[in-house]
Amino acid sequence: MYRYKLPNLNASRFRFNHLNILNKSLFEEFRKKHPKYNDITYKTFQDIITKGNCKIWDGIINYRDGVALPERLGSIFIGTCEQPYKLNVNFVMAKETMLKVPHKNLESDSHLAKIFYTNSESIFNFKYKSVWSFQPCRKFKRSVASTYPEKWMMYLRVEKGKHISKLFKKVKKKNHIKEMNSLIPLSYDEFSMD
Repeated sequence: MYRYKLPNLNASRFRFNHLNILNKSLFEEFRKKHPKYNDITYKTFQDIITKGNCKIWDGIINYRDGVALPERLGSIFIGTCEQPYKLNVNFVMAKETMLKVPHKNLESDSHLAKIFYTNSESIFNFKYKSVWSFQPCRKFKRSVASTYPEKWMMYLRVEKGKHISKLFKKVKKKNHIKEMNSLIPLSYDEFSMD
């Protein structure tokens, strides 16, 4: 075990400059485009978008294959991954013992949850799709972290070094075969001429 040095909580921090799309200019643009909604307030507009996003991330958490995003922007799913080779420090225990204590994730049998975004499927063809990425919000990450220890066996297992698009195509193919089997009646006999 290595000694753990407590972080300086008063030290300066580097913060990324990020753009929030949900702002007043988007609200004004929405009102110009849809004049019948001029009576909606900015707070109501924010609440509607937040509730829509909550429904999307509830679908991601509750369905094994994830969710396809609207407007064919891609799909998001939660994957079960093995622990990384680097040390995953349990900061609460490290603060108490002043040693770097590894986090074993015993609730999920040493597996981690990762949120995957992919738009490499053939149906997600749009211009500059390689530029798009997905950054989950804090509420979504925390809800995944709280539900993952209970449902970790349900999610897709993603192995190191594998392409997500190949895994996704494999799952889609299995689901398509299951759907086709359900369409064929049980009494169907391909050799009978009746």
